[in-house]
Amino acid sequence: MSDLKIPRVHLVGHDMGGIVAYAYARQYPDNVDTLTIVDTPIPGLTGWDDLQRQSPRWHWLLHNVSDLPEALVSGKEKVYLTWFYQNFGFNKAVFSEERINRYVRSYSKPASLHAGFEYYRAFETDAADNKGYDSDKLPMPVLALGGEKSRLNQYVIEQLRQATTQLTGDLVPQSGHWIPEEQPVWLATRLMEFFSKH
Repeated sequence: MSDLKIPRVHLVGHDMGGIVAYAYARQYPDNVDTLTIVDTPIPGLTGWDDLQRQSPRWHWLLHNVSDLPEALVSGKEKVYLTWFYQNFGFNKAVFSEERINRYVRSYSKPASLHAGFEYYRAFETDAADNKGYDSDKLPMPVLALGGEKSRLNQYVIEQLRQATTQLTGDLVPQSGHWIPEEQPVWLATRLMEFFSKH
């Protein structure tokens, strides 16, 4: 941001991007006007340990193993990724063949596939880094969004309650986990409303 001469931002993160956005906002609160976390749990915050034990979190365990997921998924990226789009989505029709193929092209690069799994392998470090969240609360306005039909649903809202000083929470109607794909217009409208207030 310094190199780009961008002093402050409205920061938005979905899924793994939400974990990165939360960490950035904690480290650099003076750079963040608002933070939006979209349908993702934050490692180490309230309820994290319980969530890790809940089904169906099998992929968290698999992705955490060094090198094995890369070996199993390489060459089968489309089969693997499509399972997540179809099982964690509510509006499954938004995942056209063209869209899935675009994601597959990106994740078929060995370095990209490896990097995707490395996010999961960092959960333990992330949880340790996020300790003290209840005494070192985020000072900026925070919007927490969960998919109405997502397995996480209200979880992201409840989890961030003790980690923030100015929390707004909403459920995205008729959406599973993949909110940016499933409800892009609703999301863009809600974000612009939130930004304009702050």
